[in-house]
Amino acid sequence: MAGVDAGGGDIIFGWFKEQESAIIYQNEIEVATATMTVTSTSADTELTLYLSNDDGATWESVENEVKHTFAASAVTDKVKWKVVANTGVIVTQIDVDINSE
Repeated sequence: MAGVDAGGGDIIFGWFKEQESAIIYQNEIEVATATMTVTSTSADTELTLYLSNDDGATWESVENEVKHTFAASAVTDKVKWKVVANTGVIVTQIDVDINSE
């Protein structure tokens, strides 16, 4: 299990904007599950969250603070996150807890 602080500072989103991370975790061990936790300044702001375990080749929609099981194992096991904001918002923290099997 590895926890990754994917933040590093506030991310300010405009209307209908998205932000994608660089690789936040890379290992030879298969990444089976991950939990993404996003904190923003607006509780009513709609954010769509995604994780990828194959360097962004495919994205899987995830729910905030809910453990996600990836549909298939990836050859690369390079984990990235993506956040899409449907309104203007400031994201103050993004954490990804990664579980290898």
